[in-house]
Amino acid sequence: MAKLTKENIQFIDSYLKKKGVKYLDVRIELIDHLSTEFEENSNYGLLIDFLNTKEVFISEFQKKRHTKIHWSYQKQLWLEFFKGFYTVKGLLQTGAVFLILLMGLQYYEIKTVAGACLVTTGSINLAAMFTHFKQRKAINKIQSSVLVFAILALPVLPLYFYSQINSFIESHLVIFIAFWMLVLLLNLAGATLVYRLKNKIIKHYNTLMLA
Repeated sequence: MAKLTKENIQFIDSYLKKKGVKYLDVRIELIDHLSTEFEENSNYGLLIDFLNTKEVFISEFQKKRHTKIHWSYQKQLWLEFFKGFYTVKGLLQTGAVFLILLMGLQYYEIKTVAGACLVTTGSINLAAMFTHFKQRKAINKIQSSVLVFAILALPVLPLYFYSQINSFIESHLVIFIAFWMLVLLLNLAGATLVYRLKNKIIKHYNTLMLA
């Protein structure tokens, strides 16, 4: 059984990059799998010879993983979202949002509150976009983060067509405010999940490269 060195691990990482495996978390899983298989079962003397026999596997792994983690992280996102209704921290967060809404409705007209909700939602998305581009070197390399951002975009799509749905919002302000609250909580859950995934994956990758 041959134990791979740090240089061997870095070689596998470089090989995967050349084969078009751009996402960090995908490469980590492949490095773990390929290094374990080479150490335990390989009859190849040279690492490059072993890797060349795995080209089809690497390609298929990427395709299968994309579908697999899409649903996996979507599930994690909703679990994170529902924590806002049963954990202490989540209940405090949800309660704070609800309290702000009640205070707003008490002191301002419902139309004004709805307008504030619209501005707040837009601001949250602008902030998320700013964070995304600011940390794009890290986030864009992580497939998990990209997929979570894509999922988060769905609830706010109607807001990009505000001019077309303006009349509906004005005649259904209570529904819009409830929708805003859900979008806000979902975005908070997504931000938490992306931050956690990014840190976990980068830490794992650095551990592999520096081991």
